[in-house]
Amino acid sequence: MAILACEPHVCPANLFQGVGFPGYWSVIHTLPRMEKALARLLNRPGIGFFLPCTQSRTLIRGKIRVAQIPLFSGYLFVKADRDQTAHLLRLRQVASIQSVVDQERLFTELKQVHDLIALGAPLTAVDRLAPGMNVDICQGPMRGLRGRIVNAATGRRFVVSVDFIGKGVSVVLDDVMLARCS
Repeated sequence: MAILACEPHVCPANLFQGVGFPGYWSVIHTLPRMEKALARLLNRPGIGFFLPCTQSRTLIRGKIRVAQIPLFSGYLFVKADRDQTAHLLRLRQVASIQSVVDQERLFTELKQVHDLIALGAPLTAVDRLAPGMNVDICQGPMRGLRGRIVNAATGRRFVVSVDFIGKGVSVVLDDVMLARCS
């Protein structure tokens, strides 16, 4: 199987920069392992999408292979008008589409995930969000992000959640970087 070049995981590139990209956020549930194929189809003007990915390094026949792996397996986030979204149901990669009532909240959560990816932090997908203390990062390059702390076998992890799909991403942080939310 050929190794594909790194592809855009956000389109347009300024989707999270506050530029008024038109449309409504929807959550696309894809068929298994179809997230990237759908993103390739959506990589055109008029439809915004976000496919959060992280790097995976594996050793194959003595060579290190680096791949971009979706953080939220089976999910792709789309910002498009209602007609474009309805058209997506006809694509073979799409299992279902979920409407988002709280558009601002989903945007804020996705922007935080996007910002963590942009920092290059090693991220881990979290399938089940455990209850914990809500915190803000008060110093360092991740300053201003808000999330939850969970205990894991690898230590304390800071979790940024996308509550709409009940999943999130986590990164190990030092407790001195965190402050309790008011």
